[in-house]
Amino acid sequence: MRKPFWGNPTVGLVIRLWLAYVWLFAGILKLREPNGARDQILGFRIFPTDWASTLGWVLPGVEVLLGVLLLVGLFTRVAAIATFVLQAAFILGIASVWIRGYDVQCGCFGRGTSLIPFLPDPVDKVPRYIVDLIRDFFFMGCAAWLAIWPYTRWAFDRRPIDGELTHNELNDGKFYDDESHHYDVNESKELDA
Repeated sequence: MRKPFWGNPTVGLVIRLWLAYVWLFAGILKLREPNGARDQILGFRIFPTDWASTLGWVLPGVEVLLGVLLLVGLFTRVAAIATFVLQAAFILGIASVWIRGYDVQCGCFGRGTSLIPFLPDPVDKVPRYIVDLIRDFFFMGCAAWLAIWPYTRWAFDRRPIDGELTHNELNDGKFYDDESHHYDVNESKELDA
């Protein structure tokens, strides 16, 4: 029997490895730049220079950390939520420079580097911003998938073992299993039939 698409651990594996590649590629390229991502951050004209200098090194470090966590499948949900938040911030940054009429390269993958080597960045700023926004919304969707279904193949994260309390746990010591039967944790017996 075929597994459904939504929540499929194999699909989740592909998404997790793709996001790991994206973060590692972006973070390592920025760390190799003389000023990290400082110059790209300054181009957005959002942060003061001293903040941009700090963020120029912190951001690539966070990107590499997220890439490693996603690569090995450890703290996948946390890494996915952090990815979602960072992508939302990137989208706001790109939209803000577009609205303010600035012509900047996002610098997401280092200076003048494309995520997919054989696909060059568009030359015109409007299509470039549209491509950047579509790309980042796609990454947000991937992150949302992993936040909802973090358990994938070949990962250190594991599903809860049968009988362990999960997110269905309630504060009063009672929980519901997948069949919506109500149990008392202390008495180990079903309360609702």
